[in-house]
Amino acid sequence: MNNPNIWHEYHETIAKEFFNVCSDKTVLEIAPFNGHQTQAIIKYPIKSLLLIEPNQNSNERLIELFPTATIINEDIFNVYHNKFLVDVVIACGLLYHLHSPFYLLELIANQSNPEYIILDSIHHSGVSIMQELMNTPGNRYTTTPTWKSVNYSLCLAFDYIDQALTDLGYKCINKIELEKFNVSSKERSWMASWQKITKEM
Repeated sequence: MNNPNIWHEYHETIAKEFFNVCSDKTVLEIAPFNGHQTQAIIKYPIKSLLLIEPNQNSNERLIELFPTATIINEDIFNVYHNKFLVDVVIACGLLYHLHSPFYLLELIANQSNPEYIILDSIHHSGVSIMQELMNTPGNRYTTTPTWKSVNYSLCLAFDYIDQALTDLGYKCINKIELEKFNVSSKERSWMASWQKITKEM
């Protein structure tokens, strides 16, 4: 387990560097798992917080920790046929568990149309395909027992993610390396934020 002081430094930094844009905004966090990043999001007075998490056990913990949040126990791909229009979308520790990360970015841009998108992921020099052990804490979950799933994830270099978001109308405004915090789950990782491109930008 990580030293609590290290987690504190991590939370304080990401809150200051990234989640400050959540102040007085509507926020969607995709796959918060046990709420590690959510703790930093709620350091600011947000208008509303929507959490979409497929792991039922995690949802029980999220309900206890964040009683004012709206929590949906479902796979984001199963519910994003609905519009979730919000100001900020956050997805940490998620992209590298998906076999369709580009599709998720399209859904975020089209179904939420946020002003800001905040993501983290692990470093890759190009594109890597990795086996994904399904329905294991910390990995990809499916909430439909009969759904046949491809047990691979597609890990993308930052440049591909950045270009994809540029194509979707967003500009990267901040990026930091997360190794310096010595948080084991964030080794070899980065965090970045993008803002919707307007004519004034």
